[in-house]
Order: sequence, then C-alpha cells, then structure tokens
Amino acid sequence: MGSRSFSTPIVSDGMVYTCADDGTLYALEGTSAGTTKKSSSRKILYFEGNKSDKAFSNFPLSTGLFIKDYFKGAGYELMDALTLTEFMKSQIESKTTSVVIFADNKIPQSIANERSENALIRKYLNANGKVVFFAPNPTVYIYNDTATGVLDSLDYEIPGKIFGVKHIEPQFSNGYYPAIPTKEGLRFGLKTFWTGFYAINPDEVTTVLAKDEFGMAAAWLKNYGGPEGTGLLQLTLGRIASQIDLAPIKAVIEQGIEW
Repeated sequence: MGSRSFSTPIVSDGMVYTCADDGTLYALEGTSAGTTKKSSSRKILYFEGNKSDKAFSNFPLSTGLFIKDYFKGAGYELMDALTLTEFMKSQIESKTTSVVIFADNKIPQSIANERSENALIRKYLNANGKVVFFAPNPTVYIYNDTATGVLDSLDYEIPGKIFGVKHIEPQFSNGYYPAIPTKEGLRFGLKTFWTGFYAINPDEVTTVLAKDEFGMAAAWLKNYGGPEGTGLLQLTLGRIASQIDLAPIKAVIEQGIEW
C-alpha cells in the first residue's frame, strides 16, 4: 500500500478489501501463515498370486484376481513385495494415514520379518496405517517352501505375537457361519447379513463389526492408537467371486482414512 489506512478492512471470498488515506481501494489476497497442505492418504493393493501349482491359497485364483481388479479399478496402487516393504518403511517415518489391502490374503515375508511387535507390518499399524485381511490372518500359515508357497503347518500363536490379537484354533471346521453386523458394523457400511469364519473373542479387538451365531467377532477392527477406523481390519469374504459384493467392503475399508 502506498499510504496509511485507518479504515476497517472487509473480508470476502478470501480477499481483504481496505481503503488508504489517499483514496485508493486495495484488494489483498488472504493467506494462512504457517499452514501447509495436508498430504493425501494412499490406497495400496498387494496381490501375490500362486507361486506354483501346489501353492496354498485361501481363495481360488479367480477370486483373488476379482478382488485385485476391483480395487485397482477403484484407484488403489498395485505394489509388489519390494515396493510394499519400502512403502511401509516410509509410512512409519511420515505417520500419514494409508491403507493396504491384501487381495488374496497373502503377505510377503519381508513385512512379517519378526514374530513380535517389531515386525514391519506392526510398526506400520502403529504409525496410523490400516491393513485389511479377507480371510484368516495370513501369519498363521507356515510354509514349507516360501518359493513355491507349499503349506507346512498352522501356528495360531503368531497373530498374537505380531498384532496383539489372540487367535484360537477354530472350534468348527465345516465352513462359514451366519453373522449379523453390529451397530458399529452398520455405521461402517456392512450390510444386514454377513458371514463368519475363524471368529475370535470380541474382547481381543477395539471394534466388533459383526458377530456370528456363537457371539464371536466375525468382522472386527483392532486400533493401534491412530485415528478411528485405522488399524487391523479383519473381514471374511466368500470363496466364489460372483457372490461377492465389494461395494460395502470398500466403504468399510475406507472408513477413517482421509483422501
């Protein structure tokens, strides 16, 4: 301004208008000092596929591909094991919210590198991350040969060591069980009917999204101190791709994540 001004400024649409003593009207663009634009959260997709004809998989290959293609089409970034590992390391440093979906419920050994809270995937969760599993916790599975994906045994103690969630051996082994979403599950976006498999004690988690007919948590979220909706999200999908409606699943996954 070329002259002093004692007039009362007027703010409108981000502009500040004031009049100087010399009669000149000034329009100044308003700014917010000391503020920076918030980084956008990232949506990540990991798909491993079958490493060999004898590889173990929770889903038929077609179902895993169906899940992968759906979320890739919804804007999720597809990453391989190396890229995912580096991504999680960077997120641990930045602590910005993000989500990682494991389309065929397999995880690379590089992020479950320790059977403790020091595992990379747990550190990622501690840093405002979100992880989504669509079948029983994949750290349960012990592989005879990681190169071929051949399954050797099951260890239900590992999820407790890494994620702080105790998994018990399934009491029932004949398939999926009816489950009803809780009020929180409905708020997150689940439909009125759900399926349960390898459900756990509700006391082990932060938010129960659905309970099976035995009162166990069939869909749930375990929070690790981040914003509401972040943490370990455990859902259960059917094995047949044509019977899966992923729209409500996507709504649940993106709950609590700022885009």
